[in-house]
Amino acid sequence: MAGSNQHYIPRFVLRAFKDQYRPSHVWKYSKGFANPKHSAIKKTASQDYFYSQISERQTLDDRVTDLENRIAPIHANILKLQDGPITEPIEDFLKLMVHLEVRTKHARQFMPEVLIAMIRSLETIVSDKENLREWLGVNGQSLHPKLRAEMLARIQGGNSIETLNLREDTIERVLTFLVREKFDTFIADALTSIKDGVNEAIQMIPDSAIGDQTKPT
Repeated sequence: MAGSNQHYIPRFVLRAFKDQYRPSHVWKYSKGFANPKHSAIKKTASQDYFYSQISERQTLDDRVTDLENRIAPIHANILKLQDGPITEPIEDFLKLMVHLEVRTKHARQFMPEVLIAMIRSLETIVSDKENLREWLGVNGQSLHPKLRAEMLARIQGGNSIETLNLREDTIERVLTFLVREKFDTFIADALTSIKDGVNEAIQMIPDSAIGDQTKPT
């Protein structure tokens, strides 16, 4: 079970920089401060519930700890290396570098920025009527399969065949023509809803991105 104090820089890395006169502490150099601060390793580069809330189920912090236990010996071997060219295979070193990078505070803060950029790009695509025309097949020979399937479901699920006294394929051709002719009118309200939904999603991203990481898995 994960504890509340969770490190984003592993303690085995911090211990490599321990104060020889007080091994439980390191000297911490903080941006914007001229002098280092003597800091306890157990409270350095850590934050309460950084990865996960405490749970009886396996959490993200549990998984990080499992990986850390496998990575720690690699770090220990690096500390034993002599100066000069490295002759050992580099695969283990790469594993250590990746492990240290993906668990950092910077990576965690960067995630919401990536999600926002992705959703913004999606908004650009779906808010352009010409993009939607191409994507939905409105300008082509046939509509997008899912759009056509939805149209057929509405035709078959209603009473339009009996009411209009027309064959299903005829009704489909008429509706396809109307979609192409009136597309800009049909899509106007949908675009407003899409933009509102995108903006709402973006506002929620910083909290939800962190929340998803701290939930038990």
